Amino acid sequence: MDYTLFTAAVVLLTSGLCAGQSVLPPGPLTGAIGGRVKFTTTLSPPAKPFVSVSWTFNRVNIITSTTVNITNADHKEQISLDRTTGSLELWNLGLRDQGEYRVSIIPDGALELQGATTLDVYVLLSAATITCPPATLIAGISSTNLTCEAAGNISSIQWIKDGLPLSPSNNITFSADNRTVYLSPVQVIDNGEYECLVSNRVSNWTASHNLTVNFGPQNISIDGPSAASTGRRVTLSCSADSIPRATFTWMFNRTEMGVNNTLYVIERMEALHIGNYTCTATNNITGLKDSVVYKLRGPGYGDRITLNKTTWSLELRNLTLADSGEYRLAITTATAETINGSTKLVVYENVSDANITGPTNHLFADVSSATLTCEAAGNITAIQWMKEGQPLSAGGNIFFSEENRNVSISPVKRHDGGEYLCKLINPVSSATAYYSMIVNYGPDSMIILGEHVAEMESSTLIYCSVQSVPPAAFTWLFNGQQTGVHEAGYIIKSVSYNNSGDYRCDIRNDLTGHVVSMGHSLSVKEKAPPPLSPEGAAGIAVAVMLIVVAVALGLYFGITHHWNNKGNNKQKADTDTLSQTEDMSMSSSDKGCEGHELTTQIQDRTHDRKQPQPATSHTVATSHTIATSHTPGTKASAGVNEYECVGNKKTGAPTPPPRRKLLTRQTNTDTGSNIYNKSIK
Repeated sequence: MDYTLFTAAVVLLTSGLCAGQSVLPPGPLTGAIGGRVKFTTTLSPPAKPFVSVSWTFNRVNIITSTTVNITNADHKEQISLDRTTGSLELWNLGLRDQGEYRVSIIPDGALELQGATTLDVYVLLSAATITCPPATLIAGISSTNLTCEAAGNISSIQWIKDGLPLSPSNNITFSADNRTVYLSPVQVIDNGEYECLVSNRVSNWTASHNLTVNFGPQNISIDGPSAASTGRRVTLSCSADSIPRATFTWMFNRTEMGVNNTLYVIERMEALHIGNYTCTATNNITGLKDSVVYKLRGPGYGDRITLNKTTWSLELRNLTLADSGEYRLAITTATAETINGSTKLVVYENVSDANITGPTNHLFADVSSATLTCEAAGNITAIQWMKEGQPLSAGGNIFFSEENRNVSISPVKRHDGGEYLCKLINPVSSATAYYSMIVNYGPDSMIILGEHVAEMESSTLIYCSVQSVPPAAFTWLFNGQQTGVHEAGYIIKSVSYNNSGDYRCDIRNDLTGHVVSMGHSLSVKEKAPPPLSPEGAAGIAVAVMLIVVAVALGLYFGITHHWNNKGNNKQKADTDTLSQTEDMSMSSSDKGCEGHELTTQIQDRTHDRKQPQPATSHTVATSHTIATSHTPGTKASAGVNEYECVGNKKTGAPTPPPRRKLLTRQTNTDTGSNIYNKSIK
């Protein structure tokens, strides 16, 4: 759409102008609806202002300017006057503004100057279209017409076909106003794109239309080899010019072959394939058909053979598959003797272009079936199949065709997925093809791995394991709420009590549509104290030994005291000794230290006693057994320890040892603390 502002400006010298000469160009001026236009006079600004300037439209004054401007009410908001040259500008044009415009100018001290011109206002063009009667057009039979329409004032119409101007011809004529083009009858060359260009003084517009003329078939032909060797793959291709596209049928030696496309393929050329091939093309719209005949020959020997007349050997070059067969030799000697011989020649074509074709749809375990077909060019004497590097054998759900070209798997199992190989072989060559089969299944065999109890501030992993092809999608929920985790592993970097609860792993195979779920519980416990270092364990062991030694020394002094009191036949002392012995949880016989068995409970590994120093005297040693027991979790050595009980063998009354305070200890099982009780005997 073009908007054009037309103005006229011709500059002339004012000197010498006479009354009656026009100060406006002849016109007409043009403008578009809604646009603007300027009536420019031929005058230059004078030395002194004009006495008056007056403009009329269709003889009605629209503005007069002297010392003041007097404007017609209908044009007050639409015009502007240039007082220096007398030019007038008009905007917001409408059809009402078309007509004659006159100007009258009185210069200072000069004669009146006048001018007149006209203004044409046009509607901008829009929505151009080409219309054509709906009909199926057939070349040489049908007729049609194309009509160009547009909104607005059309001044001219031009027709274009396929980018070139369209002109009248034997079958093409135009209407008087050029709006319509007639085609009678339509021809093949009338197919194409038609355009009409509509325009006026202020705008233009283009419309287009595709015209389809049905014709044919015509120019039918067959492409292919004129001769073919036995065993070769031969392809004949048929083509024809036709709108719409033609359909094709084939005959061989006047016998319908049931082939209904452009190609006729002979997989393996034999002598029986030599003959005449007819291709017939048909246009289903025009109802027309056409045929062509193609003659296919076998190979000849030509200059491919050489006979050695001395040895009667025959050389055959540029072998073809047709050269395979039995060759016989007959030699007649000068004496009319006949010598005969025969041999066989087998010519093989190299195997090439090996390919495996398989199913194009998704395969699902235990549901789908699949057939793999192995093909190649050349003479094929054997086909071998392998899967994942191992020979593939029939059995179960696997079946082979008679020639081994096809492998059928029904139904497919998950273990049938993998890489298949077929090797096509003949005595002189081989070729290999590969095919990757994907069997979709799952998800199944689901398990969740991970601990059920985790310590505070530790890290833990809950792992969801499943078998699925394609890989499954994971979704983790905690206490029934989405977690936003979509990986197989759910990792908690620092465990807190908030992580206690029930976890659920949902697994989906988007291809099979199967979904499985499994739950997992997690509890959180306090962080365990760190394990004892080797130095700490050694310290505890030393403390235990000191306690054992202190107990042994206490026993020693108690027994010594008991022995001395018995030697003096003091019953009271003997009774005291027995009482003291009972307080220390010890037992003894009336025969001194001999055969005493002492028992003590050791519950604190860190308790230590100060070891008393024995008195210097003659001693007698008696073995005693001290059995120790430990609370759970202690590392003190359990078992029976051997200690010596040493007694005095002085003559006379021995000096009794001072009374000692024997400490006994209890362990508070609620708090784990040690409580010591002091017993004084």
